[in-house]
Amino acid sequence: MPVDDGRDIVIVSDFHMSSGYNRRTGTFSRNEDFFYDAAFARFIDKLIAQATSEKRTWRLVILGDFVDFLQVERSREHNGLTSSGDTVEKLNAIARGHRAVFDALGRFIDAGHVVDLVIGNHDIEFIWPAVQTRLKELIAERASTDVAGQITVHPWIFYVPGMVYAEHGQQYDVNNSFATLMQPTLPDRPDLIELPLGSFFVLYLFNHIERLDPFADNVKPATRYLTWALRTHPIMGIGLLGYHLQFFARILHKTSKLTAAQQDARREDYRQRMVAPYAADVGLPAETLVEIDRLAAIPAMSNHLRQAEALIIRPLIPMVPALAVITAIYQTTKRFRPSMRSLVMLASGLAGLVWRERRLLRPVTQPGSFLFAAAQQIHEQLTKINAAVPAYVFGHTHTAEQYPLTEAEDGPRYINTGTWTPLVPHAFDLVSTRERFSFVQITRDPANNQVQTALMLWNDAAERVEPLPLLML
Repeated sequence: MPVDDGRDIVIVSDFHMSSGYNRRTGTFSRNEDFFYDAAFARFIDKLIAQATSEKRTWRLVILGDFVDFLQVERSREHNGLTSSGDTVEKLNAIARGHRAVFDALGRFIDAGHVVDLVIGNHDIEFIWPAVQTRLKELIAERASTDVAGQITVHPWIFYVPGMVYAEHGQQYDVNNSFATLMQPTLPDRPDLIELPLGSFFVLYLFNHIERLDPFADNVKPATRYLTWALRTHPIMGIGLLGYHLQFFARILHKTSKLTAAQQDARREDYRQRMVAPYAADVGLPAETLVEIDRLAAIPAMSNHLRQAEALIIRPLIPMVPALAVITAIYQTTKRFRPSMRSLVMLASGLAGLVWRERRLLRPVTQPGSFLFAAAQQIHEQLTKINAAVPAYVFGHTHTAEQYPLTEAEDGPRYINTGTWTPLVPHAFDLVSTRERFSFVQITRDPANNQVQTALMLWNDAAERVEPLPLLML
């Protein structure tokens, strides 16, 4: 457990760095999502300068998906492999392509600050000890001091009593959750990771699509990309249907071979062997941590029915009311004369457009997300043991947002760090379409030592930190 050593905390997440910049060709990998190495370096230098002038020390928490191992290009026979050795080679490639980021982390540690890395679903391979060691070596090469005790890798939760509870958030997403997060290997291949459905989206679908559209996976959620492509690039979208069919065919044999009873027994065994002992590292009772683990979504790869629900049924559900209305209108208007029929169809079309626009222009802050629900449930668990904190921080969705968990004026909040990668917006939105280098800042008021949490923005052009603009509900 990170002790409350008086350090202030900055939390970032979801950089998704892959092969990055190739100095020989002067180009970026087509799978790359992170182009802001210099901006991040300036942000780190600002934190260092601020710490010196204000006599404070920082703890930088990277809350998952720091890198994206599945998008690192390697030879065909090595693509998609998740073994320890293969991942070390991928990490070396990432460090070559993002030198400024690793240099900045080295300077940060040299200045007396510490780094905590929480594992996400796109960098789950950090679970391998050899990969953690190599990460520390790569940063040590840029630092003049010993980094061994300055960098900590957390497999699941970052928790500081009285300040913050944080995790990446993939465990509450059916497409990206792991059945046994801290031991995420295949039952019959302990040298390989048991990947969730979302990882297969990247490996078998988006890595191919990005040869045509390099920013395909910047459409969120990923399941929305095909409809987005059909609407904005219809010819390319039709061509991409073939990739989707190949994807469906390839993942069928990846479904878990265990029965439901065997999967339940495996989960219970995992809770006893891994979750309960991990409680001492987190600083929470074993019973509480087990209850939090039970909140996790059952992975979509558990069986074919859950796959179908995730890939077909759930994406189609929003269309069902519209199809039902269209069918009802058609059946009704058959009884009308032609002129009246046209008028009814026109009015129905306008009503549909109004409904669509209202959905697209939703406020930035959405209290109905699955992570908001998870934060509420985790807060309830911690409240039972008098271990609640002011901030429950997640990443994963790439949506920077915050929302109170209770009606209290200064009550706890759910906060999402957002991402430092570009996003394709749902609709025209001046606030969310700008480059948003968002982060969570947790400090103490010098006057009364009260914890203060804020969702902030690094304004790189002005080289200053400022509040992230969010619209009211």
